[in-house]
Amino acid sequence: MKILTWAVLFFAGLNASAQAQQSIIVDFSTGLLWHLYGDEQQDTYPVVLPRMDVQQTMNFSRPVLGQLKHADYKPTWWPTASMRHDDPSLPRRVEYGQSRHPIGLYRLRIFWINPTNPAFWGPVRIHGGARIWDLRRSLSAGCVRMMDEDIERLVNNIDHAKASGQTGVRIAFGFFNE
Repeated sequence: MKILTWAVLFFAGLNASAQAQQSIIVDFSTGLLWHLYGDEQQDTYPVVLPRMDVQQTMNFSRPVLGQLKHADYKPTWWPTASMRHDDPSLPRRVEYGQSRHPIGLYRLRIFWINPTNPAFWGPVRIHGGARIWDLRRSLSAGCVRMMDEDIERLVNNIDHAKASGQTGVRIAFGFFNE
């Protein structure tokens, strides 16, 4: 599979400890998230991508790289100022379980690496809360959304691979199949 070959070569070239890493690739050309781990195990999930205007500000002339720092369980959602401007009824924060909480059971926090521009873009999160009819479309305000059952499976597989020695999780966003 083309994405698997690309990811193995790309991430292996980053440093010598690549064999102790898992990889997550979000392919904006297909609307798919790939999780590569273990002995060539891979899972593929359809996702909701950021809107096209947000993607343009991200400038994907080459992949954007990051590393997973933490998976938040039952996270609080903090609507941005622009979201609250567009909808003044939004509160400053929404706790998990409240009716307006849109991000599901898990949120992956990612530390971004951009050697050409450290102030590149605020952190993108990967989280639940996607609706099936929105998958593989560009609709979000900046995050990548997954179905709740998919992100729960992803987090469980990440934890299982970490327990097996694959401690780090590298992440790449970009257009890989064009």
